[in-house]
Amino acid sequence: MGIAQVLTVVAAAGLASVVGSIAGLAIDLFSGDSGFFEELATGEMDTGIENMIATLPATLVLGTIFQQLGQGLSPFLISKLWKGYGVAKDWGLRFKWVDIPIGVGLAVAGLLLAWLVSVGLSPLVGVEDASEADNGVIVSGFKDSIWLYPMLFAVVIGAPLSEEIAFRGVVQRSMSRFGGPLVGILGSSVLFAVVHIGGTSFGGQIVLWASIFMIGLVFAVASAYFKRLGPCIVGHVLNNLIAAVALLAAA
Repeated sequence: MGIAQVLTVVAAAGLASVVGSIAGLAIDLFSGDSGFFEELATGEMDTGIENMIATLPATLVLGTIFQQLGQGLSPFLISKLWKGYGVAKDWGLRFKWVDIPIGVGLAVAGLLLAWLVSVGLSPLVGVEDASEADNGVIVSGFKDSIWLYPMLFAVVIGAPLSEEIAFRGVVQRSMSRFGGPLVGILGSSVLFAVVHIGGTSFGGQIVLWASIFMIGLVFAVASAYFKRLGPCIVGHVLNNLIAAVALLAAA
């Protein structure tokens, strides 16, 4: 049952992402501003993320937003299909005013642990430049584009909401029912880290995964302790907001 619920989240997110990407591709190809056709004609397609942002911005943005919609709405579908008690009881989607200061503390703890892991691990895997372990180009790369605003919404609001209800909600609780709280905490944190791709080198990707794992671990422990997602969502919003502002300021 737990595996089926997790796979439902994955399938919904993947299918929605495909739909969004197709819609975005249509916008890119017919907007007249994309360099996609030129690269296709010359046979010199560059699949790097920076070039994709320049040539297929709508594809990336709408693919991301639709993926978040599928990921965030699938828990509601799961509660309905499996005759659950609703997302509040099934997945802990509840808020209290105290979740705001708790979330601030979680954001600080997550960022601090991620930084410590990054500093300690980077020399061991040959990472000399912190940018090798940075996936922030997905924000900074849109700085001079009209697509910056929907991407910022996706990063600061869409990702925290959809990822918390999916990973700390469905995945963690489903895995906890199967193997206990520790399995749920560690398993959801690993999966949360794995889906974050963006390191510019192998070592950089390892550092990125380790850093994201620590942030996910903080949120997973909080979800298990408080038995609701409010603190995690607030912390995740603040985490992504701080990172986005810092990236745009440095770009």
